[in-house]
Amino acid sequence: MHRGRLQSQGGGLNDSKPWAQPVPLKHKTSIGMSHALEAMTNSKEQKLRAAAHAKSRAFMDAAKAAGGVGPTSKTYMVKGDPHRRVDIEVRNGKAFE
Repeated sequence: MHRGRLQSQGGGLNDSKPWAQPVPLKHKTSIGMSHALEAMTNSKEQKLRAAAHAKSRAFMDAAKAAGGVGPTSKTYMVKGDPHRRVDIEVRNGKAFE
């Protein structure tokens, strides 16, 4: 089973887009999930987290170029804020092929 989640935390948020499926999470699907996660926040939070979301998507792009990634945890902090962040967790299996 392939499991993980994309998450936006801090600043009063704890939004996530989890997945659990029998096949690896595809890159295209993960990018869509990332945009959906970003859209769950108000415009102020979207502006604050824009760079963190862009970095998380760049990681997904790099993972795709490498053939996917196995279990990993990445955190992209919002510059100047010790609490706001965007997380990527691949708990089991592979993602971003």
